[in-house]
Amino acid sequence: MLVLRCKPGHSIHIDVKANVDPATPVGHLFGHSGISIYIGYSDREEVRLAVQAPPSFNVVHSKELT
Repeated sequence: MLVLRCKPGHSIHIDVKANVDPATPVGHLFGHSGISIYIGYSDREEVRLAVQAPPSFNVVHSKELT
């Protein structure tokens, strides 16, 4: 599980890892768990998120403000 501190303008990108065969059925990618995002804390300045994803997925936190 990845725990992130996010501020306005940050983003989270969830994508299939590059080494996964594109022909893999969606059910096999997710297994029995799927992707879960938990909100641990929030206020006016920040949100703390916990992201849990199967090992076939990358979770990337971007701190670039848009």
